[in-house]
Amino acid sequence: MTRKYATGTTVSVDRSIAELRRTVERYGGDTFGMLHERARTVVAFRLGGNPIRLIVGQPDDDPAECRRRFRVLVLLTKAKLEAIADGLTTSDREFLADLVLPGGSTISEQFETRAIDVSRVVPLLTTEVQP
Repeated sequence: MTRKYATGTTVSVDRSIAELRRTVERYGGDTFGMLHERARTVVAFRLGGNPIRLIVGQPDDDPAECRRRFRVLVLLTKAKLEAIADGLTTSDREFLADLVLPGGSTISEQFETRAIDVSRVVPLLTTEVQP
């Protein structure tokens, strides 16, 4: 089995959050905020004017796992922002699932609750756009 990224890290959650904030701001994001809830941490910011919300699940009794998960979030976010800056992708594509809708939910939350109809099967390898 492959070892999980950042296993054994000593980087604190606070330091990872500070790094995440600096990274988001370096790539043009703003309005950075964070909220700790029971079993998760919510990180929010604006990127290109769009509100983005990332959620990190937090195990109650495992500080090492919390530290590791925040290192993963920093890595993932840096990779996405760098790919956007290099023109390999767009912010819409990379953060679509995390985009906060006017009602307060994200695209991902709407998809998970089936508020968005995904029942139609469409071909994966096609260049045609279907209505």
